[in-house]
Amino acid sequence: MSVRYTLTVTPNTLLSPGHSQGEVRNSWAFAVIKTDGSVVTWGYSDDGGNSTAVASALAGEIDVTQIYSTNYAFAALRADGSVITWGDSDDGGNSTAV
Repeated sequence: MSVRYTLTVTPNTLLSPGHSQGEVRNSWAFAVIKTDGSVVTWGYSDDGGNSTAVASALAGEIDVTQIYSTNYAFAALRADGSVITWGDSDDGGNSTAV
């Protein structure tokens, strides 16, 4: 029995060395903006690889337009100007005080 797979390739422009369009990394995790404006993360959970605490804010209801990182956290700028942070709270992952 022969199994056939379909491969879809989406061009992804390199913006700078080690970073493709929509993809950002820090020392221990990665975050990517998907085409629907939502964000997916992976890597070391304490340093931004786990974004379940802010999952509803990153789900794409309000598009994420840019992601920024520190060594251990991420910040997502959304189309409405709001910012969502996650990762190590001592390194920018908690912005509840601002």
